[in-house]
Amino acid sequence: DELVLANVGDCRAVLGTEGPEGKIVAKDLTRDHNGENESEVTRLQNEHPSNEKDTVIFVNKGDRSNTKRVLGGLMPTRSFGDAKYKWPLDVIEKVDLIEPGIKRAIPMQKDCKTPPYLTATPEITEHRLTPHDRFLVLATDGLYDQLSSVETAAVVADLL
Repeated sequence: DELVLANVGDCRAVLGTEGPEGKIVAKDLTRDHNGENESEVTRLQNEHPSNEKDTVIFVNKGDRSNTKRVLGGLMPTRSFGDAKYKWPLDVIEKVDLIEPGIKRAIPMQKDCKTPPYLTATPEITEHRLTPHDRFLVLATDGLYDQLSSVETAAVVADLL
């Protein structure tokens, strides 16, 4: 009766559990992997030389959301896709020779010194199921950019 989650990227697992007086309470079972998660920012900065601390993940000028992004361009700090952020330097240089337009596909390429900048290594979390647990919502940022975890749990609870 254990729930094991392997999370990568901009997705979230939210558990709806019955709290006091039968009201559904939202519990985040995973953490978002982006620049708003300080432990992810620290992890990413620690994986690169200290002189890259301010270029590995930062708020790009003109970004009205004021969100830290990998190399100033990508929101998630973990991903199965987004291969261009994982390529070694020699591959990036070869791709530049074959297809110079790819430079536009790697934001802030001048800061790309010690790739990879993304990992597909999941963060594992575990939750022991209880008789009070009612539902689990697995969704991407497409949902959570619009609704908070609490709002999401309330919508599902209203449908039960």
